[in-house]
Amino acid sequence: MREKRIIPKAPKYRFAVFFMMLLGYIFAYGTLQIISALHTDIISSTGIAEGGLSLAASICSLTWGVFAGIAGGLNAKFGGKWVLFCGLVIMAVSGALFLTGPTSLFLMCLIRLIQGIGAGMAAPTAMTMVSVWFPKRERAMAQGCLACFYGVSLSLCTVYSYACSQNGWTWYQTTGWALVACGVVLAIIVAVCYRDIEKEYGVAVIDEAIAGYVPEKIETTSGAGSLDKPRNWSEAVRFPGFWILGFTLFCYDVSAIGTGFVFPLFLSHCGFLPAQATSIMSLGTLSTLVFCLFGGILSDKIFRAKRTPVTMMAFGGAALFFAIIGFCAKSVPIPVLIGLYFVAYGFLNFSGGPNWALPAEIVAPEFAQQNMGANLMFSNIGGALMITVIGYIIGATNATVGLYCLVGVQLCTCLGAFILHKLYKL
Repeated sequence: MREKRIIPKAPKYRFAVFFMMLLGYIFAYGTLQIISALHTDIISSTGIAEGGLSLAASICSLTWGVFAGIAGGLNAKFGGKWVLFCGLVIMAVSGALFLTGPTSLFLMCLIRLIQGIGAGMAAPTAMTMVSVWFPKRERAMAQGCLACFYGVSLSLCTVYSYACSQNGWTWYQTTGWALVACGVVLAIIVAVCYRDIEKEYGVAVIDEAIAGYVPEKIETTSGAGSLDKPRNWSEAVRFPGFWILGFTLFCYDVSAIGTGFVFPLFLSHCGFLPAQATSIMSLGTLSTLVFCLFGGILSDKIFRAKRTPVTMMAFGGAALFFAIIGFCAKSVPIPVLIGLYFVAYGFLNFSGGPNWALPAEIVAPEFAQQNMGANLMFSNIGGALMITVIGYIIGATNATVGLYCLVGVQLCTCLGAFILHKLYKL
């Protein structure tokens, strides 16, 4: 780390950082979904059963979660530039392996594992770099803008997969070339254009370089005054807020990932045809473009960089509207159901920006990147494991019960935010 530089305000270069990280974020999330979009083609051409593809997807998700935690430590030690670069290259390698046209379950699982390693390094690093380059009063807006494009990445994946199939590409060409071409191009952009904040300004978070910066403490509501922020793992694991935030983000990801898994099953259980289900859900992802950005603005500007009020509003609203959908889906017209789902899905993503600003703010700046990785690991592994649990519940009961299980998880997310709000002024 170079000697600390003091600057009057946050550098404009942060917007270039955001654009580069956004490309990496869209690439990582979008290419993970291509296999899902090509599900039927893969089964028909390889003979791999649906259960085998689910196993490969689970391996990819769990590997992603583990390497999200590892990436946090690597970012702090080697800098985000080379961790992101390596993640993109590893994803490109997985694409080259896809181009061999794997037909066995073993090879499919192996390639998905490699893809999960690369994506687990790339996407969390992109999110972390956005947090460290944007000052506190802009951080939730920046993370909210990033979250807006999660739905866009899924839509781009669907359009790309359809266009490739129309042009006669096989599933492995569609998947492989997307990973190779985009991975190599983005790795070159990062290697040439990105500069680590530690080497540029000699700080871990941009707030430290801005003139007038005073290290913050965690304000409490228990009469104990304020607490020093954890600076390492030893202090973090003894800080209750670390575990409460981990629980909250665990539930957040279960809700976010679980909705895409449970809601189509719920609509099918209610008797809707596939075309009707698609029309109901198609506008849901578009709601993120409005709700994510507004949630970030609300947190940064109205609540003055407080995060938990927006999370409570988001998951209280999501639980309410999904419960209403569960109660009346069979009895209301489809346009009404489309509107209810649009609002419910929007609330689900309303706090995407504030939630992912918190890991960098609840600890000292020098520990921000490690904590971001730890919380991404909590959330990703939680999402992967709990979807399996909810799947078993649906199998034993029905999809309506599964939907209400998600409502319960959403209320747990709201509860976690409420506890953080009551104990600490976050």
